[in-house]
Amino acid sequence: MLDDWWEQYGWGLSIFLPDTFGTDFFFTVVTDDDLRRWKGFRWDSGDVIAFGQRVIHAYERIGADPHEKMLVASDALDLPMILHVHQELGARIRVSYGWGTGLTNDLLDTLMIGRHWFGPMSLVVKPIRANGRGLVKLSDNPAKAVGQADDVARYKSATSYGYHQSVELKY
Repeated sequence: MLDDWWEQYGWGLSIFLPDTFGTDFFFTVVTDDDLRRWKGFRWDSGDVIAFGQRVIHAYERIGADPHEKMLVASDALDLPMILHVHQELGARIRVSYGWGTGLTNDLLDTLMIGRHWFGPMSLVVKPIRANGRGLVKLSDNPAKAVGQADDVARYKSATSYGYHQSVELKY
């Protein structure tokens, strides 16, 4: 699948999203050549600092300079989290931020005015079926898993998806 993505989009959009089937599984199938060739990683669930350190270690293990790679943080970001990530990882790898919902709608509490709700909502669309087959996104946060329960269970088994702490979603 990575080769197909590379052929279609090339280096410009070569950002891994490893938590599709779980980051642990991803690191068992990604090749050293792919790590060298691709631009970087997107973090979308789990502990961003632990994830960043794992990515940096993977690059160092193969002799790639993490300063030439990119980490795009994008899960439930707010300014304090962005500053924390920058402080912890910014000197070791180029960090960019996919600050979405919290930037475009900073009414982070459940805000009701009369009978109208003005809080943030996730506008991400994820398919659950294609060509008659069930699709899933497992995520490193089980609360973000998408798909029918039997499909999620089947993919978890196929990828040896282990324990991951479930974290309540902000949006």
